[in-house]
Amino acid sequence: MPHDHACTDPACGCGHDHGADHGPRPPVATAPAPWRPAPGIAVTAVAVFLREGQILCAPVHADDGTIKGWQPLGGPVAPGERAADAVQRWIADLQRRVVAARRAKPKGEFE
Repeated sequence: MPHDHACTDPACGCGHDHGADHGPRPPVATAPAPWRPAPGIAVTAVAVFLREGQILCAPVHADDGTIKGWQPLGGPVAPGERAADAVQRWIADLQRRVVAARRAKPKGEFE
């Protein structure tokens, strides 16, 4: 209900009269909720490695196994994780997989 009198409560400061004849005090505004990505939106961090004018990229494979494109190295960011930490985690995992693949292949395959 709108108020048409000056507020008599100096602690309030809203400019309205909160007497019994004018109804309850207006509601207090609440802080907005922090932003979170909508369900289904994947947050990804990427790293760009540049050497001698060339960028290191990973192949993107089609269903038949052929290469259909290239993408920068990166991976998903876990909730609450910093993008830089996600990239470091992703690169460490990639290094482990490369080392394991090298051990499984005959000598000279990766040379």
